[in-house]
Parts: sequence; structure tokens; C-alpha cells
Amino acid sequence: MVRLLIVYTISTFVVLAGVLFGFDISSISGVVGTDQYRNFFGDPLGTRQGGITSGMAAGSLVGALSSSFLWCIGAATQSASNGVAMLIAGRIVSGVCIGLTSSLVPIYQSEIAPHKIRGRIIVFQTLAITAGIMIQYFIQYGCSFIDSEAAFRIPWAIQAILAIFLIIGLFWLPRSPVLAYLRTGIGDINDPLVLAEYKEIEDQISTEREENSNSYRELFSRMS
Repeated sequence: MVRLLIVYTISTFVVLAGVLFGFDISSISGVVGTDQYRNFFGDPLGTRQGGITSGMAAGSLVGALSSSFLWCIGAATQSASNGVAMLIAGRIVSGVCIGLTSSLVPIYQSEIAPHKIRGRIIVFQTLAITAGIMIQYFIQYGCSFIDSEAAFRIPWAIQAILAIFLIIGLFWLPRSPVLAYLRTGIGDINDPLVLAEYKEIEDQISTEREENSNSYRELFSRMS
């Protein structure tokens, strides 16, 4: 029970990244129809609006292959935007973070979770993303009644609050996989479950090395 509680606690915290993912997904769709947004950014249509919306996806492509903590920068850039170019730049930075967390959080969760609850733990990320989308829509609905630029700046800036909690909390997360702590709660390296899982990890790594698998090359190659 202790080891499962530790895994659930850690996973519940790291899915804050999923909530932020959901926040950013819906952070533009809820404001594009408001008069405040259209008036400030010159009623962007066509290519201009497409660039604003797709900036997140462009950043996600880079973020999925890199690592950094840029949520606060992206949120601050968006909420302080003085024009379309700065808004697109902020969404690209936030997109980098989305790509990053979309690849790292599920991997981290799968590393720390025992087999029997691994699927359940990874589902937390999807639930967090959905919750983030819903919460952001409610925030945007409430802010739509503000007759000023705050109507779109507040929903974008709120992302930074969760980002700050996430960044601070990361310093207390165990490096993965710290099996002795995660599985026993007291760091017993001689626990049979710890030893068995450690041996399984070693065997898996050895198998992958023997197969000399190159995931990126295989991704763009034809199936034989």
C-alpha cells in the first residue's frame, strides 16, 4: 500500500503538466470570438489567425525532442503581447513545453509505476489535459465579461501560476527509476520486488542494445 501511495502521489503532481497542456490547447479558442481580442489584434483572419493558432503546434514539434522549463516564459509572452508577432512567439514557446511534457510525463509515469497499475497511472495525464481544457474554458467565459484587454490577458497569464508550482515541485521528485524508494517507501535495495524489477529493466536494455534499434531511422524507413 505504501509503495502504491507514493506512485499515485508523484503521478498526481506531475500531471499538472497535463493541466497546463489543456490550458494552452483552449487558451486561444475561447478568446478569438471576443471583441476585446479582435479589436486589440486588428481582427486577425486567414493566414494571420492561422499563424497564431498553429504556433503552438510548431513549438510542440521542437519541444517533443528537447527539454527545458519554458511554461512561464510562454505564458508571460502571450499575456504581455503587444501585437500578433509577439503572440505567435509566445504560443511557439508554450508549444515547445507542450511537446516536451507530452513526451516526458507519460515516460516518467510508466517508469515509476508497477506493472499492475501502469495503465491507470498513464491515464491520469489524459484526464488532466481534459480537465485543463474545461477549466480554461470556464476562466475564459468569466473573463469575457471584462470590458478591457484583461479579457484575454488573464486566461493566458493564469498558466504561469501552475507552471511555477510545477517548476518548484520538480526539485522534490525522485529521479526515475528510484525503485528502492518507490516500491518500498524506505529505500530497501534488497527487497525481492525491487531486485526483480531491476533485473527486468537490465534485461530489456540488453535486448534493445543487441537489436541495435534506431527509433528515428525506423520511423522514416519502409517496413520490410
